[in-house]
Amino acid sequence: MKKILMLLTLLYSGNTLSDCTNNINNMSDVASLKDTMKCLQLEIDKLNSLHTQLKKKNSELEKQLNEPSKWPHAINCGTPWDALFILHANPLDNAGPAWYVQVYNSSYRHVKFNSDLSYNDWGGDNKDSLIGCINKSITQLRAAGRTYEFIKK
Repeated sequence: MKKILMLLTLLYSGNTLSDCTNNINNMSDVASLKDTMKCLQLEIDKLNSLHTQLKKKNSELEKQLNEPSKWPHAINCGTPWDALFILHANPLDNAGPAWYVQVYNSSYRHVKFNSDLSYNDWGGDNKDSLIGCINKSITQLRAAGRTYEFIKK
């Protein structure tokens, strides 16, 4: 029993465990042994509680890691070959609009979304390749399979 208590003392460096093990050399009577065992059980319960809290926090962090970001990295506003718009700018605080752009050799087009993911407006030389995004929210575009995530958080 003394070896087990000493091992627990080495494995756990918390101050309260030393309270449990103060009587290691004085365990000649059953009462001291019972007190020490009760104390150790309380410490085990604390460690189990901490373990449960850490598992919960780890689960929350894993969930956040696997959730898509608020803003997709790209959106498809038309046919696959001519309408890919790349996320160009979005505020870090997510309070302003996000801009998606498409650039060709001699033309530029953009589509803009509000911070609540709703459609804002478009701009550029023509709207031919924007037709699939006009008046649609990011949520609608996600549901339609028109959003892309290239980088995991």
